[in-house]
Amino acid sequence: MYELLRKIILNVRGNIEFVELKEPRCKVYLPDYTIWLLLREIYLIEVYGNFQGLDGTIIDAGAHCGAFSIPASYYANEVISIEPNPMNLKILEFNKIVNSRKNVKIFPYALYHKKGQFKLKLNGSLTSSINDKEGIDIFTITLDEILENYKRISLLKMDIEGAEFDVLLNTKPENLKKINKIVGELHYEDIRLRDKLKDYLESVGFYFQEIEKSTIYNLNLKSILKVLKNSRKVKNQLYNKITNYLYLFLLVRKPLISLTKKSKRKLKDNFFLAINLI
Repeated sequence: MYELLRKIILNVRGNIEFVELKEPRCKVYLPDYTIWLLLREIYLIEVYGNFQGLDGTIIDAGAHCGAFSIPASYYANEVISIEPNPMNLKILEFNKIVNSRKNVKIFPYALYHKKGQFKLKLNGSLTSSINDKEGIDIFTITLDEILENYKRISLLKMDIEGAEFDVLLNTKPENLKKINKIVGELHYEDIRLRDKLKDYLESVGFYFQEIEKSTIYNLNLKSILKVLKNSRKVKNQLYNKITNYLYLFLLVRKPLISLTKKSKRKLKDNFFLAINLI
């Protein structure tokens, strides 16, 4: 039944596959070329933390197709999934239906530092950038606009392709204080921008830590044991598990995907963690 529903809703042929989890018990459909990366980062390595520790209200900014939002909704009271890409939105909505997740609230916007209508330049399913000149028309929403309707946010997960600086630096301190924890990707060329964000978050009451991706992907016994343990939560994905195991044993200090990018820019691409100490 779900296969027929998938074709009707998504209007795609053969390029959407699924990851089935045992814990929590759910099935998340994803574009096939994203499964390897998302399975590794979100489920095996748990770069955004483990799902069992989640509670309260969560904001998933850059929700993609729900690889984080759907499993998170089994532990959190509410998940606000923010995603502007039309195809990703279709799959996200489908995943919500398939898993009967009534506590996933989908916002069809891009999280940005100002509200309005902009262009979104798409680069496949995983990356995009907001501009004024080229791309598809989208609407944006600010973090202030969301936070003003909530007393407390337990987690803000961010993967918004460099817009994290403008979003956080332009969010009112009184609203940022409502967030217990922020975790996400950090993209910058100038370290002074990173320092500006660090200083601002610390002035509000956060502890700020930048985490090099190379340390997350480095080969060590602890990471191997963690991946092996978490792989038990993934059902019937032998091929993806094997490729992830092989990746762990390759002597590669950085994510393989970053090694394939050809760019003259010295772009830092790490994770960051900010914990509210107040």
